[in-house]
Amino acid sequence: GTSFYVYWTPTTTGMHNISLVLTLENDTNNLNNYYSRLVTVVSPTNTMFNIRGADGRFVRRYIMLEDDGEDFWVNDLTAKYIINPTQNILFIPVYDEIAEQAIGIIFTSSQITSSMNMISEYYPRLGNKYLVYANRAEWNYLGFNYAIECENLSTVISNPTNLAYYTCSQWNFTTRNCTSGWTKQGLIDLSYDELSLEFGSSSEYVEAVAFGKDDETPPSIIINTPAVNETLFNNDGNATINFTVTDNINISSIRAVVDFGRNNYTFNTTGNKSLNLTNLRGGMHKVTIWANDSTGNTADTTLFFRMIRQMNVTQVVSEIQTSLGLSLTSIEIDANNINVSGSESIGINTTMSINMVINSSGTNVRARIPQFSGMNANWGQTFSLDVNKTSLRARRINSNAGANLTHVVVFRNISSFLNEDYFETGAKITFDVNLGDLDVLFIEDDEGELIHRLDLCENNIEPNNVTTVAQACYTNTSVNVTLHIPHFSGGGLANDTEAPSINITYPISTANNSFFTAEFEVTEVNPLNNSFCHYNLTNNEGLVTNTNNTLNLIESSQSGTKYTYNVNFSNLTNRAYNFTVLCTDLNNQSSNETTSFTVIDSVQPEITTAEALGTKSSSTETSLTIELTATTNEKTICKYSSVLLDYDNESMSYLGSNSTVSFTHSKNVIYLQDESVEQYIKCRDENNQTSSTTMLTYTINVAETSETSNNGGGGGGSRATGTPTTMSSYSKVWAIINAGENKNMLITSEKIPFKKLSFKANNQLSQVTIRVNSLDNKPTTTTPLKYDVYKYIELIETNIDNTKITETEITFEVLKSWLTENSISKDNIALFRFVENEWQEQETFMISEDNDSVSYKALTTGFSYFAISQREEEVTPKISDEQGLTTTTGKAVAEDDEPYVDVSPIETKGLSALTIWTIIAALVIIILIGVFWKEGKIQKMLHMKEHGVDKPHENYDQLEAFIKKQLDAGHTAEEVKEALIKVGWLEEKVDELLTNYTKK
Repeated sequence: GTSFYVYWTPTTTGMHNISLVLTLENDTNNLNNYYSRLVTVVSPTNTMFNIRGADGRFVRRYIMLEDDGEDFWVNDLTAKYIINPTQNILFIPVYDEIAEQAIGIIFTSSQITSSMNMISEYYPRLGNKYLVYANRAEWNYLGFNYAIECENLSTVISNPTNLAYYTCSQWNFTTRNCTSGWTKQGLIDLSYDELSLEFGSSSEYVEAVAFGKDDETPPSIIINTPAVNETLFNNDGNATINFTVTDNINISSIRAVVDFGRNNYTFNTTGNKSLNLTNLRGGMHKVTIWANDSTGNTADTTLFFRMIRQMNVTQVVSEIQTSLGLSLTSIEIDANNINVSGSESIGINTTMSINMVINSSGTNVRARIPQFSGMNANWGQTFSLDVNKTSLRARRINSNAGANLTHVVVFRNISSFLNEDYFETGAKITFDVNLGDLDVLFIEDDEGELIHRLDLCENNIEPNNVTTVAQACYTNTSVNVTLHIPHFSGGGLANDTEAPSINITYPISTANNSFFTAEFEVTEVNPLNNSFCHYNLTNNEGLVTNTNNTLNLIESSQSGTKYTYNVNFSNLTNRAYNFTVLCTDLNNQSSNETTSFTVIDSVQPEITTAEALGTKSSSTETSLTIELTATTNEKTICKYSSVLLDYDNESMSYLGSNSTVSFTHSKNVIYLQDESVEQYIKCRDENNQTSSTTMLTYTINVAETSETSNNGGGGGGSRATGTPTTMSSYSKVWAIINAGENKNMLITSEKIPFKKLSFKANNQLSQVTIRVNSLDNKPTTTTPLKYDVYKYIELIETNIDNTKITETEITFEVLKSWLTENSISKDNIALFRFVENEWQEQETFMISEDNDSVSYKALTTGFSYFAISQREEEVTPKISDEQGLTTTTGKAVAEDDEPYVDVSPIETKGLSALTIWTIIAALVIIILIGVFWKEGKIQKMLHMKEHGVDKPHENYDQLEAFIKKQLDAGHTAEEVKEALIKVGWLEEKVDELLTNYTKK
């Protein structure tokens, strides 16, 4: 019952042997007992547990080293040194010294740790959560489990019903803020009160746990009055905004902002609220209301309304002059073309215009909004002006335009005064300079990020309306140049002395796949249409993989003066590469950019198709040959087996070549007896990445070798298809797509009619995959289309949906041979999308053609099944024959009648049988000649669609050419006129062109 203690302080780390010899002396003899133990001494750990309470004071922490059973209390700032921390360490915060513990954290390491540093804090009722418990651990371990134990939560959290717990992977201990955002992990079962999470190995672990009400529903905001876009009549400028806010749990804050921050209001409770606004000016007003609840859900809504009230224009002019500063020479506001700048009280429910004269670096500039409704302007909002060509904004414009500004005018925040949609006929900016060789720029946004180079207006004539960027242009005289643009921000003149600016966006340092799409952007105000850029790819030994690859302007995706290119590379081995791009502009100015990257292929190849081809059932053949085929999205070597095996297993057979990588793989397999077959296919690329397994299943039924072989099963030509079941596929992966970026997917497969897919990301996206499947048959879940279908296509997306992208365009091709075989005109083709259980026609237009095919572009709003099909019935215009066609009986043949033949008995007296039959044959020949003559004339008139006159339009040159050709072919003027009027052409216009041709 005696305890002995030996205190030993090791002076070195490492393995030590401790030996103890115990001699027991009693009345009989001496007994010796020997005991030895090996002890490993590691570096001592200096660990301080820094525990804070909600009031900022340090609180008590209970620490237990489970396998030794040692208990330690850590109080305040006391540092506890733990030598040889063991595998299991339990930390239990105590919220109340009297109450039981409420929550505990257990770290279970897979090995004894030699060092550990940990910070652990908890914050009762912090922010929107009831409890936050944050930990950071740094220690050397191979892996550990992290568990949360909850006990007696009701003693700490009042009303703990409907309670959920959340985790945060990036907790800031200084600001007490979750920088990564809270992730809901699940509801808490209070009957058990234990939660568990597991994590892999890491050198640092940061985690915060929070408990709060399970509420993912944002607050509800309903604006009761006024209605959206309602017009209020109040000459005092008073208005009441009444709205109601409700929430499931508890509201945190409500904020209302009027007219971009001119008035701000805050509330802290739900219910019915009112904003009593006074002295509002006439015109447009905006109110935005935000609401946040206690669990972090947010909601907002915006109301626009108008007010009719007399306006003091003199005051508005003074405010604008003050806002624009000394660069503004003069400003004039007109109402119904009358200058009202000096009026102190006018009605604004009328058509108005604004004319400004500006001094830009000594140059006179006139900026004009020619027409807008006074009710659509927010007359309480001002805007600013930038004319400094060396300002930060001007330098940004230079960079984004690829040219140097000589003159610039940019209005900032003018959209808060007059929204872009309310520039009824556009805007104008006139620079009183000789243009010379300068380029004309439209600056679409306030910050100068989106720049467009303008072309000369058609025939140098000022357009009446410019409402889109595509309509923007300029007119030029010897003394000034005028920009006709859809709206402000502004415009400028620039001198293109800069070579193209190239920015390679992918790859940067590594590519995780042996096939990928390189992407780069080129900024240039005057790009070459042909051979704009060239690129090459070399490896680190200087060997050229791709060289002198030419890119034309049409192959890019354009956004103003920025052009984005995508270049596909495939089957690159793991090594270092250099990707170089060189671009040249119209002024023969060139620049180049090179990025160095390493291919570290970590992406598995994909088996896009797998099939078993051939006859699988025969009543006559005693052996059947099946062709196993597979197609991969990159070059690989494939193997197969009848059982599921690893790729390296010796029992796997090669599907095709055993040494040459390829996209396609096949091998014939002979069967001599009936059997149900399973084949497992795997493929491996040059970087030793192995695909997942694709399984084929099919049944073989051969003829019996006996005399009764004719009793075997019939049929043949069946097709067993693995997953997926497509004729051909093409896919592309993007690691990161930033919000606002335009992306292109160029499709090179000859079996897929889709050639290019373009879209713009609304949000930042990651690990995005789009796969295009060209289908053999109509998808079973879709309905038939009315007309002939050229091809069905399926678009499958991963980590992207229809709400996250916009401006989606699809370019596709249709073979002319198919159009001819099916008697379909080239402008009668459309792309259809299957959505809401029906085929919906997408906006489609023809963009080009060559000897073999016609190219089209379609606009769509999402991904699903698509079909390229005939748009509508081919219409044959009916042409009357006023000359008529008569038979030998004298009866005229009507346009829609069959030719009439009198078959009454013929007087045969005195005529021989041969003569009678000769007369009958002659009559038939005359009738047929008449019919064929009439039908031939009609057929000549059936080509209205090919001449582009099957529908009325304003291209009268096409109409005049059609009339000339038909009259030269022998049709009468009345025939041509009737045919054109039937398809909708105005009689007066047809008569005019017919008269002109007759005179000629």
